[in-house]
Amino acid sequence: LAQLEYISNQKKTKPIILLDDIYDKLDDHRVDQLMQMINEHLFGQVLITDTNELRIKSIFDKLGVPTNCYKVNKGAISR
Repeated sequence: LAQLEYISNQKKTKPIILLDDIYDKLDDHRVDQLMQMINEHLFGQVLITDTNELRIKSIFDKLGVPTNCYKVNKGAISR
């Protein structure tokens, strides 16, 4: 988050954020806090990866935030 703020200040724009497999690195409470920050538009475009397609979607559904979810299977992308 400190790097995000630094880049935003230097470039005067919000960078694209990639949160890769966040449940591997954060507990449920911290993921919920991070999703709330995303909902408050503190970031620009956000890409989130997870091995459980419903987990992230359910958080954003609770927040009332529309999402676009894509599934990658053997190199093929589907909605």
